[in-house]
Amino acid sequence: GRSTKYYSPLTKLALSEFHVMSSLDAIRTKGAQGYLQEDSSSINFRDSVGSLFYSGTSDILRNLIASHLGVDGV
Repeated sequence: GRSTKYYSPLTKLALSEFHVMSSLDAIRTKGAQGYLQEDSSSINFRDSVGSLFYSGTSDILRNLIASHLGVDGV
């Protein structure tokens, strides 16, 4: 019975941002090999960066969340 106008963008934003952060952590753990080799870490990182754009850019999602919270001038 709750409106999804706030929770949907919030969930999309959080998941896409956390996906990028966890992918970067996986690459950093492997060091230079994480950047240079074609393994699951580098492939996952490239996919995670694309997730920032697939479901709406992070800026648009932030604006939707801010407008729901009543913040002006975003």
